[in-house]
Amino acid sequence: MQIRREMTAEFLERFYQFHDGVVCSVCLELRAEPRQCVVVVEAQDRDAASGWSRVRFVVQAVSEFRFQLGKGTFEVLSGGVQLGWFGDSICVVFDAYPDDGPQMPDLRTNAAYVIGAICDVEISALPSPSDG
Repeated sequence: MQIRREMTAEFLERFYQFHDGVVCSVCLELRAEPRQCVVVVEAQDRDAASGWSRVRFVVQAVSEFRFQLGKGTFEVLSGGVQLGWFGDSICVVFDAYPDDGPQMPDLRTNAAYVIGAICDVEISALPSPSDG
């Protein structure tokens, strides 16, 4: 499913704004155009029987990104995920820091974000611990 402006609030609400989600992987493909970034996050999901899902963000035609490990790591999404647009480009911010509220954070100080032409998401429910 492609993320569109009009569905942003509903999408983020379904996943509790991704607060305390966990980033499982980040993959950047830079060799061929269009450049692509895939970020996999496990997060609480209001629609999943187990209460958790794996969400795969696929950002196409990447124009800018930063994934910086260190003191302000983004691996656990204490600040959740924010989605915003710059003209026709979508920006996906992982664990906004500092937490600027509902507006987009200052990307110069953010540890993890990607900007591209489109963002598709693939959602797969995780099994309940009792299923394993």
